[in-house]
Amino acid sequence: MCGEAILPRPGRTRLWDGLLTSRSARSGGSERVRAGSVSGQVDQAWMFVFREPVGSLGEMVPAGFSPWSRGGWGFWNLLVAELSDVGLGVGFGGIRIPRLCCFAHRLYARSKKAGDPLLPCLVTEGLWLDRPLLSAVGGLTRIASPRCADVQVACEGEGRTSLSAKVPGEVLAATVSHRTAPMLGEDSVFGSLFEAKAALRPPSHLVLGRGGRTQVVVAKRNEYAWHSRMVSAAVSSTFLAARGAQFEVAFEIDGYAGCWSRRRE
Repeated sequence: MCGEAILPRPGRTRLWDGLLTSRSARSGGSERVRAGSVSGQVDQAWMFVFREPVGSLGEMVPAGFSPWSRGGWGFWNLLVAELSDVGLGVGFGGIRIPRLCCFAHRLYARSKKAGDPLLPCLVTEGLWLDRPLLSAVGGLTRIASPRCADVQVACEGEGRTSLSAKVPGEVLAATVSHRTAPMLGEDSVFGSLFEAKAALRPPSHLVLGRGGRTQVVVAKRNEYAWHSRMVSAAVSSTFLAARGAQFEVAFEIDGYAGCWSRRRE
């Protein structure tokens, strides 16, 4: 889900390739780990969905893509996730990071490219990690912020979880309640919670970058083991408030193992 920001930028992978060598290569073998893949365990994650008039989102998506919309609205997907045993490179042969947190701004979009004109995807507009090591490694995609995120997750008891993320230009604050049933707003574009959950399930394709320097990343996961539930949440985002976006729904995602790699064209 959030390993996409760790992928190397085209043309700047020399240092990255030097670091992503397998154990056998370091011990004298010839096998190398393919750069540009991330694997790990998502321990827990939350998605907060906001809606914004689709007409104001055109400049937020790269060339070749358009915002996905419903009823004249486009949708933001704000992600907070905790990961463990993160490996950079196939087979965890290169860098391994015991734990990290991430925060991301993502937009639901579709590809206009011939051959996959309806490909659903999430355009990553910003991704921040809480480990300075990742920002120091050469070849990171330009989506990754050079500054670390301050991501906090705390269980407050009585079925409440508080989350916060502070990054340049954004302060997210959320309180998730498991004792209150989730509800759609009266002006929601979805007719039911079931409809909203089906429509807003995160697609497996992620898009990084803008203009002609985009990368398509495929998130590989066991769809039968991937479970989410809609939860009641009070959420504020300074970034989206400035854009006039409105909160729609929140999701809590169970832990799962995932792998993220660039799509082969």
